[in-house]
Amino acid sequence: MFKQVKSALIWYYLFRFRRRVFLIILLLLFAFFTQSIYGDVVNYLTLTHQLHLLKYALFGKWLIIFASLLASIYSLINLFKNINNKNSSTMVPTISSKEQRFREKPQLCSRADQLITRKAKEKAEREQK
Repeated sequence: MFKQVKSALIWYYLFRFRRRVFLIILLLLFAFFTQSIYGDVVNYLTLTHQLHLLKYALFGKWLIIFASLLASIYSLINLFKNINNKNSSTMVPTISSKEQRFREKPQLCSRADQLITRKAKEKAEREQK
């Protein structure tokens, strides 16, 4: 029973935050992919006897790895902040900006309603003359 509940919770959050989880997985894969590219660059530089460029390759590798890890950590932190903010915001009902813009728009009329209104205005103008 506990395994089923745990599995249901994991799948619920995975489905709910699938974009963010996909981004985190992509960034971590990018960090591991950087390591394999670095190995190829080191082999190439040693074969071509350009050892003075190895320090730049090493710096670039670690810069990319740390940047992707920091982006993943930042994304994880914001993921949990969004959960807490959504839980606290459910207590106070608010009108979203989309709903507010929808309420401010004038009533939409069909083409038939527009024709009837125009004919009524023309008839009223004729009667006034």
